[in-house]
Amino acid sequence: MTTDQRWYGTGDIGALDAEGNLYFKGRKKDVIVTPAGMNVYPQDLEAALRRQPEVKDCVVIALPREGNAEPCAVIILRDRNVDPEPPVSRANETSG
Repeated sequence: MTTDQRWYGTGDIGALDAEGNLYFKGRKKDVIVTPAGMNVYPQDLEAALRRQPEVKDCVVIALPREGNAEPCAVIILRDRNVDPEPPVSRANETSG
């Protein structure tokens, strides 16, 4: 905690929208930093995947790559005969 700024470091990451609402994005240690320098928050991507009607459940993990990590989603589909590409594409479009 710094007395000048009156902030207490918790390790949480948040984001403010245009209206000043604060959104919890995850824990700093849970951020996946890709080789391109992009920050990926597993909770955001999991939430986007779970909103897809074809997805029963999922988990996003970090796979080591080039000194950083690449996000990898493991999904369980409600129907094994469904093509996973459409729900994954839709989730990727909405998770940013």
